[in-house]
Amino acid sequence: RQYKSLDPSMLELFSPSSQTMTSRIIDYLCLKENLLPFEFDAVDAFYQAPVASDEIIFAKPPAEAKEYLRACGQPDNIIWQCLKHLPGPRKASSGWCDYFSEILTEKLNFSRCPAHPQFFQSPPESARIVIEMHVDDGHGGAESETAIREFREELMKYTPLKGAEPIPYGTEYVHLKRPRIHYHDYVVL
Repeated sequence: RQYKSLDPSMLELFSPSSQTMTSRIIDYLCLKENLLPFEFDAVDAFYQAPVASDEIIFAKPPAEAKEYLRACGQPDNIIWQCLKHLPGPRKASSGWCDYFSEILTEKLNFSRCPAHPQFFQSPPESARIVIEMHVDDGHGGAESETAIREFREELMKYTPLKGAEPIPYGTEYVHLKRPRIHYHDYVVL
């Protein structure tokens, strides 16, 4: 999104993310529907997302890799072709978001909000879970601790995570630099 001003025609740079207007929706849903809050971080997110077939990314190998090749008697004048995204390039963020959205929608059957694509919700036949993604950081609410743990276990089959544990009522936590405390009948932001 931050690169859009450079060239408005570059639609592939869009990555859904939390905005000031939307960042409190999960807090509201947790309060309104009596959901337990949780948050998570995708570990090394960009390294998980495959590079699109029409994109080619090359990288210089680190010195350690070249030393290893020399020690094995192999030539060290090589360039790596990356099959996964690297942090930094403009398309890496949107590549990760596409990959993660595919996991949620195709593997876990979550639905994605068409108006605000950073929001997802669990299928109606399963335990209620709502999530807002900000690139690789998730903030959500679930109807039970069991639902959070089962969601975490299922999601970790596809990508490593930190967090995704229930946040007990009355515990302060920070999501996107905003401290918050959830109670049964109100939220402090």
